[in-house]
Amino acid sequence: MMNDAAQESRRPGAGFVVAALGAIGVLLALGTWQLDRLQWKRALVAERQAIASQPPTNVTAAAAVTVTDYQPVSLTGTLRHDAEMLIGPRVRKGRPGWRVVTPLGLAGGGLVLVDRGWVSVKHKTPVLRSAGQVTGVVTIVGFARLPGPRGRFMPDNEPEKGQWFRVSPDEMAAARKLDHVAGWWLVAGAAPNPGGWPKGGAAIAALPDNHLRYAFIWYALALAASVIATMVWVRGRR
Repeated sequence: MMNDAAQESRRPGAGFVVAALGAIGVLLALGTWQLDRLQWKRALVAERQAIASQPPTNVTAAAAVTVTDYQPVSLTGTLRHDAEMLIGPRVRKGRPGWRVVTPLGLAGGGLVLVDRGWVSVKHKTPVLRSAGQVTGVVTIVGFARLPGPRGRFMPDNEPEKGQWFRVSPDEMAAARKLDHVAGWWLVAGAAPNPGGWPKGGAAIAALPDNHLRYAFIWYALALAASVIATMVWVRGRR
């Protein structure tokens, strides 16, 4: 009788069934959620590609238009090198450096911050790249960017120290005491600057797309959990 009782206590019961089905259900739900994310990501990529393929919009005043993220834009105006700011550090092809952001005064009024490109640590000081500090009226073509949420591991800007980790038009305008600054900024295209610095041509960041792989992993774990649970149940009933 004791052996029968011990065997009965080792047999999987209703609690085991509930726990196993719950775990398998969670794994299946996670796999399905990743497939939904996959469809959302592909739609977002298609939308971004459609926007980026449009001809550049000529913006003559900072308040003249409402731009879309990654929209091609052409700006004409005068660069305010006295209010230049550096974003970074940023690594380019394994080398440390900085992104140069300079306000551009538009002929129609207002300012737009322009990410002119990357400079190495050696060329961080403007006097060492004086040829690139162009004066007079210039036209810069690139794509617009809108402020977004700060990255999880991105530190906060420190305007009081002049330390910028990301472009923030409102913060930068306040720190430099600039008026009528657009709420978006322009990332310059690949047209070379005099003297070779800054180096423009930043690519539109590719969106990571690992959702199909993640879905496969969750579904595979659900299948493995089903097999293990079935084996435990059958062995316990024997």
